[in-house]
Amino acid sequence: MPAHDPQGTRGLLIDLFLLMKTIGTHGVDHPLTAKGANLLAESLKKASPPIELHFVGRAVFRDRTLVPLDLDEYPKVLELSAAAVGMGATELVIDGTPKVVDVIRLGDLLAAGAKGIAAPGSAKIAGVSWRDLPAARWGRDAEDVDPEVFCATHLALAIARTEELVARNREPWNWSHGMAVVRRLENAVERSADGLARALEVAPGEWSPARRAVSATYRLLSATVALGVQKQAARAAAHALLGLTCHGLAPVGGVATVKGAAAALLRMMPAPSGGKANASAGKGSRVAPHRLKVCALLHEIAHTARDPREWEGLPALIHLVYDLEKGRIPGNVDFALTYADLLAQAAAKMGDGFDERSVRTLVYASGEIPLGAHVTLADGHAGIVIEHGGDPLRPKVLVGTQLVMPDRPVALRPPAPRATRTGTRFGA
Repeated sequence: MPAHDPQGTRGLLIDLFLLMKTIGTHGVDHPLTAKGANLLAESLKKASPPIELHFVGRAVFRDRTLVPLDLDEYPKVLELSAAAVGMGATELVIDGTPKVVDVIRLGDLLAAGAKGIAAPGSAKIAGVSWRDLPAARWGRDAEDVDPEVFCATHLALAIARTEELVARNREPWNWSHGMAVVRRLENAVERSADGLARALEVAPGEWSPARRAVSATYRLLSATVALGVQKQAARAAAHALLGLTCHGLAPVGGVATVKGAAAALLRMMPAPSGGKANASAGKGSRVAPHRLKVCALLHEIAHTARDPREWEGLPALIHLVYDLEKGRIPGNVDFALTYADLLAQAAAKMGDGFDERSVRTLVYASGEIPLGAHVTLADGHAGIVIEHGGDPLRPKVLVGTQLVMPDRPVALRPPAPRATRTGTRFGA
């Protein structure tokens, strides 16, 4: 199920789609068109303009936040997105509540866009503006998509897919869904590791088990890049960790690493790996090499050495990032810890509970002050780190709505309590 949508954006998109289809079928003068336009006008009021929509590939953003959709809504909005691209409106901005006649004009332009007809340059609608952003057109030129949008999209889709895996963690593991999450995170890390960290750490909303699972998997991938781990081995470790987190994390805390690995292994062993995976395993085998590597890692964690202090290499790194995300929501304070807080805990236990090399690798991959950390500037203002600068102790900080480059080192501070923080669930 998609996240709650208090702004009414999903309803607005569906009503816009229906008006577009009605005009495409019956024309602008039909009574059904007038009815659809009135419904859309009401949806616009509920959606509280100004409304800034971006149609990016197979996703829609409002105010740079991914709009969640259910299975019935998704194909309709996908068709609307294609029409917006055809119209030349990959960015659509509605500043107020247009009159019904103007709403019909917008629907007419979208209906033409569905046929590949771009809006004429002379077309004007009061309170509505649009433009074509080439970077929003995904396909052969996907590398031109803005890195921030690219990472936010892949992250939101990875979390949505992980929520499905968490919800079905008593069923056999869905290998294709798990691989889809890992590959989305791989792509985002390759495109902009800092952009992915910003999207993950700074986004408003609760740290659900799915979001923490994705966070742990991302941190592992970043660490394997820093270590120069071979890609297939890193992918297997990331998939093993994803299974572990989906079966081990709870809304607050989670089970021990060994217990989570055993639960994941139990669900992954009997799960069918699919035709393509079987084919890639080679003649005479019905198990894909990737699946064998994932299960071997989980077996090593669950059964070979039950004391985390005995783990080395990838098992030690998996244990570290899982245990850190397990403690993201302590339960005894009114806020979720930042990644800087988690790294501080890891440093305190380095060599006694956490493998020293793994901790150092994680710190190196994250930067001295990680993105998303809450800091205090020398003048007393508080903000959030959103970009690393030349000096690791003077990162770029978001203070209110302004981006500040400190002239003196910043100091880490605890985040504000949940009750004083704004925002909705990730992806809403």
